[in-house]
Amino acid sequence: DFLYEMIPHHEGAVSISENYLDHGNNEDIRRIATTIIQQQLSDIKQMKALLDQLKSNPQVDKKQEKEYLKGYEAAYKKMMEKMEDAEPTGNINQDFLEEMIPHHEAAVKMATNILNYTTNEELREIATHIISGQQRQLEEMKHYILSRTNIDEKTFNKNRTKDWYLTSNELVQFEVIDKFVDTFEDIL
Repeated sequence: DFLYEMIPHHEGAVSISENYLDHGNNEDIRRIATTIIQQQLSDIKQMKALLDQLKSNPQVDKKQEKEYLKGYEAAYKKMMEKMEDAEPTGNINQDFLEEMIPHHEAAVKMATNILNYTTNEELREIATHIISGQQRQLEEMKHYILSRTNIDEKTFNKNRTKDWYLTSNELVQFEVIDKFVDTFEDIL
């Protein structure tokens, strides 16, 4: 189940990052997007190879699968809520981070979750690699935000425990954005 779910999850991150590369011009975020693409394409290749191998000899423990799926579904639901709540701001850099941060946080939770249920060493290595890679990328995104705003790390970390780094009011308060874009005319 993890592989069936994480492959399209990674493909989504690749698509979001490719879209940023097509339209974004911030060099730091372009570097982050490029790293996401490279790492996740490599992960996808590994996951597909393992999935092909496991299909030939499936080993399913229905009880463990049911428990695993509870954790996966909770992480997925939270991610989707955060991403669906993300309103376009008119700032492609902010919009990319607003989508990618909860996407990465969910991947970390999903990969951590599978470690509680699998004994397959190759799958454990993949999950551990996903966790370390995406945590590193989350730190890069955090550094990008902190280095360009007057947000203090304590406020940032307090909000990250809520699975998001700033509230709408804090985005304006800490000058991440000048104002919210409510209509198309606000952009012109």
